Amino acid sequence: PVRLDAQEVDSLRASLHKALATRFPREAIDRALYVPAFRPPITEAIAGDDGTLWLRWDDKTSPGMFSVLGANGRLQAQVLAAPRIRLKWASGDIVWAEELDDNDVPALVRHRVAAANPPA
Repeated sequence: PVRLDAQEVDSLRASLHKALATRFPREAIDRALYVPAFRPPITEAIAGDDGTLWLRWDDKTSPGMFSVLGANGRLQAQVLAAPRIRLKWASGDIVWAEELDDNDVPALVRHRVAAANPPA
């Protein structure tokens, strides 16, 4: 587990105080804000049409790594993706993803997932 960075929490808290200042007192916002001790290790989950479950790991744990679980719950694959990719759909060896370019403009892109060649 990776501890949640206090600076991230403070930044979020300040943003909430600013956004909700006209509706709620600061103390109420602070009481309602749950802050876990650790970062969630899974940041994205996509259910594949083929019964798989694609789980994206936190970038501090395993950057760009997806664990693909079969319908039986067993690990089928580990897939490494670029950090600017967000999966939208998956089935078999085909995934559709949103990719951000250098200007953060999204594009929908189709990818084929292939097994890596084992070392000789």
